[in-house]
Amino acid sequence: MFRFTFYVCIRFDAVEDILNPLLARSKEYWGVSRSVTLNLDFFVGENLSFMVHNLREIETAFVEVEKILQRKVFPMLDECNDLPALERLLNNKIIVRPLESEANAGVVAAALCHKNDFTEIVSRHRYAMNGYIEPIRLRFEMVVSHLTKTFF
Repeated sequence: MFRFTFYVCIRFDAVEDILNPLLARSKEYWGVSRSVTLNLDFFVGENLSFMVHNLREIETAFVEVEKILQRKVFPMLDECNDLPALERLLNNKIIVRPLESEANAGVVAAALCHKNDFTEIVSRHRYAMNGYIEPIRLRFEMVVSHLTKTFF
């Protein structure tokens, strides 16, 4: 028996052009970095994983994943084809325990879109990241500091 889930990754070059050097990522990975990593939970609004015991159950799970991809993921990807759409995706809903990449990409997208409510967006991400380990919070603050000096 094993349990698995799926993630959807989105890359926006404008976001990664800021985050890659700022977060001191190794240059060899700059071309494959991802702006956002979303668990399928994001699309269905609940904790989603698949527990399987045999090949037949794996096939059944993949049928369910395909339905989610068709109904939820692909339409969102079609809508999320520019920076303002990414910004809305990451910042216009209640932020619940974002991955570090989502928080960083959210504030970068807000800065690049010159959002008037940038400070409020940052505050919502800070609140959602309450309890995260210090290195994650410090990286987020470094990103926010850079964006504030550069864009505002």
